[in-house]
Amino acid sequence: MGRETLRQFREVLRLVPTIDEIRQVLTRLGWPHAPSQQLLSDGERVAYMIRYSQIMNRRGFVIGGGFSINYVVLPDVGEPPRFTFDVDTAPPTPTSKLSVLEMVAETNRELVEEGYAVAVWVGRHVYFGLFEHDVEKDVFPYLLPLRVPVVTRWSGVPLWTYLRRMGVEVGYDVVAEVKRMSAEILGVDTPRVDFLRIGVSVELNPPVELYGGFKISSVAWQLAEKARRKIVDPLRRGYVDHDVLKALLDLRAVWAVPRSSLARYFDEGLRAELVELLPQAAERTDIYWQSHHYALVKGKYGSPREVAERILDFLKRI
Repeated sequence: MGRETLRQFREVLRLVPTIDEIRQVLTRLGWPHAPSQQLLSDGERVAYMIRYSQIMNRRGFVIGGGFSINYVVLPDVGEPPRFTFDVDTAPPTPTSKLSVLEMVAETNRELVEEGYAVAVWVGRHVYFGLFEHDVEKDVFPYLLPLRVPVVTRWSGVPLWTYLRRMGVEVGYDVVAEVKRMSAEILGVDTPRVDFLRIGVSVELNPPVELYGGFKISSVAWQLAEKARRKIVDPLRRGYVDHDVLKALLDLRAVWAVPRSSLARYFDEGLRAELVELLPQAAERTDIYWQSHHYALVKGKYGSPREVAERILDFLKRI
């Protein structure tokens, strides 16, 4: 392992979002103050999610789920998002897992050509920044799990630990030089490796719209699905978990939706059920409110009840 390996490690370190990029992400998400290290770490992961969501969008994949609601829609209406660290996508049309993996292979070739992914020679090539099939998590026929190993400052495992798990040992001289380069480029002397997680719903065919430069699943459709499946159905069964609070907070995106679309997807029956059940959802999910995932939301709202009251006031006026 000589100069070429060290040059490759330097290229990998330069893939990491800069502190200025991270601060810009956090500012757009509604945090204009000096961020804590935890918020910087969260912002770094979100910056990666934005990068790879844009890449998948260019390949025709539709972005949906928590990413689209919290990092595309809510900031646009002045609402702070909850932190979510997975990206949900769907192919341009329903297809097979094999077809998606073929699309991913082509995308990976482009990532290397465009400099978004780098291979390091450490007795074998180890790639950073490429999509991988997450075989261990592939358990549902309708969902293809992908992951991307990315270098970070604060989350994940130390780079040397990651390499060791892959059966690669690097010498002390290489570790010392990479630590020096990392301190210079990233401001930390121990670069880490984390996985960006992406789920591809291969059978999904959602209504699609353009929003904030992203091709995403229809916001009104997503919110109505969340309302039914994550709030109404669980509460009717008497089962409440963290997902109920996530859905409640995501419903703030109704303020970004034209009333004609809301009236189409939020019929009178669904609105009536939400008027009945949202106060219960707020009360019974209060135990989850202290999670760090809601750090930005708590800067504006004092409790889930306050969020629910605002949403209800809006829904009653549709």
